Amino acid sequence: MIEALLSLYIQMLVVTLIPVLIFTLINFRTSFINDDTFVQELMVKEIGHHLHESTVKK
Repeated sequence: MIEALLSLYIQMLVVTLIPVLIFTLINFRTSFINDDTFVQELMVKEIGHHLHESTVKK
């Protein structure tokens, strides 16, 4: 009896969390697709690598 209630509780918990997970993933997907800062992040990374090279004259 207790095992059945525990398994029912776990099943209800999983079924309840699936829509929340889907909604969260949809929101993250749109933020990753429409990311306009990617080019700037690459530029900052390249500048950082260039400044930390041993051949850079200060």
